[in-house]
Amino acid sequence: MAMKTPVHPGEILREDVLADLGLGVGEAAARLGISRVSLSRVLHGHARISPNLAVRLEQAGAGTARAWLAMQTAHDLALERASGTPKVRSLHDAADIPHLHRSRPRRVRAAGGRNLGPIAPTSPSETARMTPMEISTRLVCWINSTFSAGTSKRVLEELRGLPEAVSAGQNPERILAALVLGSGGDWATFQRQLQLVNADWRDALVGAGLGDANWRERLNEELGADG
Repeated sequence: MAMKTPVHPGEILREDVLADLGLGVGEAAARLGISRVSLSRVLHGHARISPNLAVRLEQAGAGTARAWLAMQTAHDLALERASGTPKVRSLHDAADIPHLHRSRPRRVRAAGGRNLGPIAPTSPSETARMTPMEISTRLVCWINSTFSAGTSKRVLEELRGLPEAVSAGQNPERILAALVLGSGGDWATFQRQLQLVNADWRDALVGAGLGDANWRERLNEELGADG
């Protein structure tokens, strides 16, 4: 199932941030220290959220710069893929292309520079027990009990269309749980998490507290023991 193109993050900024705060374009631009025209172009999808604007939004208390840039990247990448793949030639002979793996687990740091350590990998046996399309029963129960009835159905539909977002070597339940736990039962936040997972699932793991070796215990605390 092909992924739908993520919305432009400018629309999220317009509808989910500025509208909720009751801020007009002029006032928001003044507070961010940029021109009204520049902000308006972003809000209407005619310009990208730049690293500079992302940092300004973070400093103004509207999310993190990393999250805004991840959403912009997810949007740009989806558009580029939808435009058609350009003709290229492999850099390697087809028979010699290796499977690329990181030689070391990726280390991440929380706000303030605290080292959270490497993101612990999932063993092959754990991955084999769950196909990428499968959503665990306990995760379905959590979604149904946290989101409204109509929204929970939409959330499950989106999750079932996410096989490409599940990285090789990771337990699919871990990735999908990071997505929904990070949303807190809010549809708009879930959509932002969806874009974040699409851009880099590792950031979503850290944000949901599932980025270290104790992720199984954390899942059991949130979803109940996996019977």
